[in-house]
Amino acid sequence: NLTRLAEKPRENFLFLGKAQILIPQPLEHLDHDDQIGREGLLCSEIFRPTVRKFVRRIRGIENLHYLSLDEVARRLKARKLSSVEATEALLDRIAKLDPKLKSYATVTPERALADARRLDAETAAGKSRGPLHGVPIAIKDLCDTEGVPTAAGMAIRRGHVPAKDATVVTRLKQAGAVIL
Repeated sequence: NLTRLAEKPRENFLFLGKAQILIPQPLEHLDHDDQIGREGLLCSEIFRPTVRKFVRRIRGIENLHYLSLDEVARRLKARKLSSVEATEALLDRIAKLDPKLKSYATVTPERALADARRLDAETAAGKSRGPLHGVPIAIKDLCDTEGVPTAAGMAIRRGHVPAKDATVVTRLKQAGAVIL
């Protein structure tokens, strides 16, 4: 409703060119990127990636890749960060840098985000699998991961898709890690 927007103070708006986007106050109430629509950020789909980046910067998620695993786990446990936010931030970084670096043999964003959502739901229900609960982790291409091409860097194994996880991958999943 444009009347509602006109009644809001100017400091509640983020300006992107000539477009105005309503920002809820205070920003700490915006727990997940997927709440952009529900929590009052009135913007078109075109601006949502920019708004997500803005919200991440405000909430200190933008440089998540520099944090230690322990710090990410602490923020997840304290609910200052969700597993979905952490996973999306790292997947965004991989998408941005990996085309040039080529450091990932395979990335499974859909699977990782589904696992992150499931682990966030467990957290909301009061369940924790341990210190890795919700922490996104990459697995080396040497470790079999069920349903994911695992070539161990060798052309001869290029088409190998394991039917079960390696023990280390099973244990990481049982501990609540999100496999990227």
